Amino acid sequence: MIQIVLPEIDPDSDQPYKRIDHFITEQVQKHLSEKTTATKTHNDHLDIRRLLNCYISNENIPINVFKIDKNIQNCRYRSWQDALKANSGGEQFVVLFSLIVSVMNYTRSLTNNLNSTSGVLILDNPFGPISSPHLLEPMFRIARHFHIQLICLTHLGTAAVTSFFDMVYQLRFKNLPLSNVEILETEAKQHMEHAFYLSEQLSLF
Repeated sequence: MIQIVLPEIDPDSDQPYKRIDHFITEQVQKHLSEKTTATKTHNDHLDIRRLLNCYISNENIPINVFKIDKNIQNCRYRSWQDALKANSGGEQFVVLFSLIVSVMNYTRSLTNNLNSTSGVLILDNPFGPISSPHLLEPMFRIARHFHIQLICLTHLGTAAVTSFFDMVYQLRFKNLPLSNVEILETEAKQHMEHAFYLSEQLSLF
């Protein structure tokens, strides 16, 4: 879904390391000189992005986004800027979803074995902009690939949406006899702990 185009670096070349060494030395000297004068700048001398730019010797990193279309002929990569302008709301949702899941996967990889860990995303009615099967299919494939369980709260009950879930709870409000308390109940043949509805606050499970 998201393609970050980084230049190829020759593993045998020492130029990236020389650039980094020169850059760090230069920034340290600049920082020390500012401490002895009245000049003050933002503390971004060794900002990660600046280090990366120095390493690859390029300040521009193209990011491309895959456009999903019902017509396979129209599916292609386009620049991030073009995608934000021309993609539909549903297409943008899938792109941003894949970006969030990728970040989740990266943070998990820092401390855990990705083959034995999983994550959960709770989404509040995400099917406003995205309800077409050709967009839902890649979204759920991405979630499965990164071992992410999706819990979605929505009022939609169409098969185009519910068919992508292993389990669906359909809830309805019910007034308790001789009481101003309402409870949520599931439809027949489904099980769920009661969730009490008081005032405007809703508590599930």
